[in-house]
Amino acid sequence: MGAGGAQSTIRTIVASNNVFVLHGSKGQKIWKLLRVIQNSKTKMHLICWLYHASLVGCLIKLCFRDKIILSLNIRNGYANPKDIKFSTRFIVSLVSILSAGIECRVNFCSEQSITEHNCKGLFKKSNNNVVYNGIEQPSRIYTKNDFIVCIVARYEPQKNYKLVKETLPWFHKHQVALHILTDKKEELSKFLNFHDSDFLKVYDNSEISALEIMEISTHHMLLSSSEGFANVNLEALSRGCSLICTNVGDSKIFPNEWCTIVPSNASEILKNLNYIREKYDKKSFNDELEKKKSYMISNFPLKNECDYV
Repeated sequence: MGAGGAQSTIRTIVASNNVFVLHGSKGQKIWKLLRVIQNSKTKMHLICWLYHASLVGCLIKLCFRDKIILSLNIRNGYANPKDIKFSTRFIVSLVSILSAGIECRVNFCSEQSITEHNCKGLFKKSNNNVVYNGIEQPSRIYTKNDFIVCIVARYEPQKNYKLVKETLPWFHKHQVALHILTDKKEELSKFLNFHDSDFLKVYDNSEISALEIMEISTHHMLLSSSEGFANVNLEALSRGCSLICTNVGDSKIFPNEWCTIVPSNASEILKNLNYIREKYDKKSFNDELEKKKSYMISNFPLKNECDYV
């Protein structure tokens, strides 16, 4: 399991439910799981997380049929398949074919993710279902002060750091603080030709947590080229940040007053940054914090997969 926001959410869900923890190599884990299913006297709900596990789940369903209730969780976008390894694209095709011939539920994390997969001829439409991600809500939201932008994103092609790089001169020119938290600090810093200053900083997870960096920031920026549904947007809103993001992963569902959708074009992004910075007022921004908290609690509680069976 990776280090993304959705992965950390599923760990929280697993920790609070009765699940089998299978130790050992991948082959040993699958063998143990098959024995558990074989020996079970009741139906088992098999929840598969992402493409590779979904392939295993489909094969197990084919073997055990009525003994298994199968849910596949597709938490990715598919707008730019070229950014995905060939082996993974091959597995996606297999899962799509196998899932069409068995009884299962395919839970996508956004309407846009369904559309992107269906446009490539993937997954049987009648099996598709949208289950938005949820997060554990904070007990409080910290008051904001100066205008500060943060980016919390892994260093990978889908996060579109090439576009982020084109915005850096604006932050230098206006001396606006930009804090970036990533998983590969040195590689990203080298790519951005980035040197820490009073305004621009890159961190890794050992230095500060995602939630800590959001608590001191007013805005979170995500310029991804593709997302299933960005959990980081939920986390940022729950910590009182407003969003600046490209139109990926159903970002458009968030209220306009807290979410600025920008095109994947540096000049347009800079125009939006100028506008957002000029209209920023600390008092009115902080007056909105409780509204954001209420909105998040009402719309994105941490959910249990079993709620949808």
